[in-house]
Amino acid sequence: MKNKKAIITVIEMSLLVLMFVSVSYYMTSNPVFDHPYQESVDSMLDAIYQSGDFSQMVLSENLSAFFPSQDWTSISRILNESYNDYELIISNTTYSKKIYICQARYSKINSQRIITISNNTQFEFRKVTLGVCF
Repeated sequence: MKNKKAIITVIEMSLLVLMFVSVSYYMTSNPVFDHPYQESVDSMLDAIYQSGDFSQMVLSENLSAFFPSQDWTSISRILNESYNDYELIISNTTYSKKIYICQARYSKINSQRIITISNNTQFEFRKVTLGVCF
């Protein structure tokens, strides 16, 4: 009888240790879930994306130049009211330009939108990425 109780106790302890290891692994591995502030970043990008100035600046930005060719201070002012650390990246199929950059200490939330440039012969797509660093 004592032998059966010892075996059951060993099995229970093994399962308990396995449960604690699983929970600690789950908590430390960054699972892919929506961040609680994802909706805030999405709505901010939507708000500045809807403004006519922003779309025109994105379309007029020379992506092959190293420095920004447009004046981004108005967008920076809007973003500074809501976030301390953020990045703004504009890219097309060949170039990617970082207007503002940030280094995430804990996490980074990204939101992306596509803007289409069309002339009479072809389309060019530009991807705008707003990243907020925490």
